[in-house]
Amino acid sequence: MDQLNGVIGVIPFLPIAILIAILVVHIAFAMGVSKACHNRTLSGRTTNLVAPWLWILATLFGGPVMGCMYWIVNESGLNKEAYLKREQ
Repeated sequence: MDQLNGVIGVIPFLPIAILIAILVVHIAFAMGVSKACHNRTLSGRTTNLVAPWLWILATLFGGPVMGCMYWIVNESGLNKEAYLKREQ
């Protein structure tokens, strides 16, 4: 019975732990997009569709989904600029 009380005592903290994990993942992806945007700016390139700060903000709220969208639009082979760079 003591083991069951220990498990039941942890359950109220589980949603808080999940929320913290989600926040950490969103912040990590936003930091990655920020670094990628910074590197693009240093190399003289701009981001596609919107300004870098908006990509970072969108990734902060959208997490991995927006991080993937950033990569598809700006860094992947679907991007014309990346395709031409690879061909050289």
